[in-house]
Amino acid sequence: MRRSFLRLRTKCERTALRAMLIIGLLYNSLGLSASPQEVSDRERIHIDFAKSAILFSILNSSSPAGRNACSVKNYACAGPDRAELGLALIESSKGMAAASALVDITAYQIDAAISEEYHCALIYNKKLVATLLRKADSRDLQSKCEIDAKHIISSAKLYDDVDMSTVCLSAHSIKKRIVDNLDMLKRVSSCNP
Repeated sequence: MRRSFLRLRTKCERTALRAMLIIGLLYNSLGLSASPQEVSDRERIHIDFAKSAILFSILNSSSPAGRNACSVKNYACAGPDRAELGLALIESSKGMAAASALVDITAYQIDAAISEEYHCALIYNKKLVATLLRKADSRDLQSKCEIDAKHIISSAKLYDDVDMSTVCLSAHSIKKRIVDNLDMLKRVSSCNP
């Protein structure tokens, strides 16, 4: 069983990693001459990139060609999982863009290693996420997930053999996850991974 990169670290190391991600995001996003709109645009680009990294990781594990690429070229999948890093970047961001990304990820077929970090990210962005989850439409989220995955598939030209059901949840499963996430956000006030 694959162990999560972030779970291998101590709580102190996870906190330090999150702090470094926040500092890196702020360093890259904020400039002396940057207007608020430029900062917002940059944050959106970073969050979109992070969502793509999460989908790319799911596609890699869902596709025989992706799994083969990892076995043939170890460096193709070496180091921390793209999904974990993407989720950490989104978690370190606050605001509507991060909350919206977390709601979009509700439609992704995330594994247990990512699920714990995902729930923590939901808790850290609790108010905005809960508001957006209440308004979310499961069919729209499923469609968006499939469109984003197909975009990655067409640009990577490596994943022509992917079954979308291994990447995106069904509308019914998304609806259930929305209900479960809202329930979890009501019950849980802090995250202790």
